[in-house]
Amino acid sequence: MKKFLSLILSFVMLFTLSISAFAAEPQMTVDEAREYLQSYYVTKENSVGKEYSIQYIFNSDEDLEKAAIYLSENGLSAFNATVDTAIEEVVSKEPKSPQTRSTTPTTGYATVSGDGNHYVSSEAYGLASFDSLGTVEYLVELGYSVTVSNGVFTDLTSISFDIPYISAAGSWGNTRFPSYCTDTSAGVTANYDITKSVEIGVGDFSFVIKTETDNEIFALLTSIA
Repeated sequence: MKKFLSLILSFVMLFTLSISAFAAEPQMTVDEAREYLQSYYVTKENSVGKEYSIQYIFNSDEDLEKAAIYLSENGLSAFNATVDTAIEEVVSKEPKSPQTRSTTPTTGYATVSGDGNHYVSSEAYGLASFDSLGTVEYLVELGYSVTVSNGVFTDLTSISFDIPYISAAGSWGNTRFPSYCTDTSAGVTANYDITKSVEIGVGDFSFVIKTETDNEIFALLTSIA
């Protein structure tokens, strides 16, 4: 009997502590909630150690106001739980790619021979991974022209870059192309951002609640045969 009473007392204490902890969560005013949602920006790492950012994007002031009211009335823990559940539901309904050909783009290689102008190019399939928003699959293409004179590289020009295919909810931008050209080798490294945005519904309104961006790199190196 004593053991039974002890178990009941322990349960009551745990329940009381849980209620107290939940009640202790500071409630935001609507103004504070609005500021929180507008300025929210964090950086995380995915399962393979690559960094990505998370932020909240609202299509209108009305959506922002409704979200701020919802956050103020329900609290941050409940808001985050609702958002996570909504994201899982949306991502689970996305078409699933086979991804058997998907890799993380790293480096392509080319060789040229003889003096003159040479155009080189390479392509690769990429897979950007986001812990909460799933993945974005894409095809990347990179090319440029090199000039060979007297058996050595003398110039690198006409850099071309494209992502002709990217899966649903994905986009790309913020491209940078550092390059080099020495006597025996030349190369370009394409730096670009892959972004995935998911629109979710909460209550009687919907908005783009998270945008996660993954920085990708694909290099093309050329040597003289």
